[in-house]
Amino acid sequence: MVTATTIPQRGQLDGSRALLNALEKWVDNVTMASFHPAQRVPSALARIAPTEASEAELDVERSERAPALEPATRRLSAASNTALQRSSVLQREPGDPVEEFNKKVPGHDFLVSALAGVTDPQIAFRNLVSAFFDRKDFTYTTNSKPSWGHAGDCATLAREFVEAVGFWGVKAELKTFKATVIYVSPRGIVDHSCDNGNIDDGTGGWIFETHTWVSTPYGEADILFGQLGPVDYSVGSEEDGGMVAVVNGTRYGLTEGAAHYKSRWSSDPKRWFGAKKK
Repeated sequence: MVTATTIPQRGQLDGSRALLNALEKWVDNVTMASFHPAQRVPSALARIAPTEASEAELDVERSERAPALEPATRRLSAASNTALQRSSVLQREPGDPVEEFNKKVPGHDFLVSALAGVTDPQIAFRNLVSAFFDRKDFTYTTNSKPSWGHAGDCATLAREFVEAVGFWGVKAELKTFKATVIYVSPRGIVDHSCDNGNIDDGTGGWIFETHTWVSTPYGEADILFGQLGPVDYSVGSEEDGGMVAVVNGTRYGLTEGAAHYKSRWSSDPKRWFGAKKK
């Protein structure tokens, strides 16, 4: 018995083949996604959390898409750079500067009492130079001592100042000059019990081998001599194994009483060390 079969028309066959081809492509895509997920994940993550390289590429793409924003972007970038440079100079302690100083440096509140309410770093810098020079607690010993011990030399004072001014966000650093003979003309120092030097009983100026001051973004300051900017000095030479200093043609010798700062040097050869034995 023969059964009649309906033969599909050409248009119907073409439609069926197109459907089959579409189904095959869909299956292939699903298979690729299932067996090769690692090839797709990195690009997706890169869009969510770009690396530095991809961020740079995005910046280029943004600039190409919106060239009109470039001047504003440059201004923002310049402002950011300025802020970054300022942050490298100013590192302010948290809280009120006076209160923070008194907590960390007890027994020296008199140095900052006049700075209550001062927040401007430059004003604090200048006021602290004056406050350090006016202090009554410091004894000049000609040699360095630990900080905040009420005694020492120029280096001791400079270290204390660097720490103190830091509470107002001023980044300061020490500057030290070393030479065989450093001469400073007669003038007073932080220790007001001292006269005007360590030459000729405190009347002839100062002779050092080293001298230390501080440098800040607002200028330099000589804390020992209580002035803005480093003190003027002359460089001399030595004779007789360092027992005699020569400054601007004048010879000064170490004295028998060299242990006391006022009589450390003398222009009178009769007072020089060992003169009585000759």
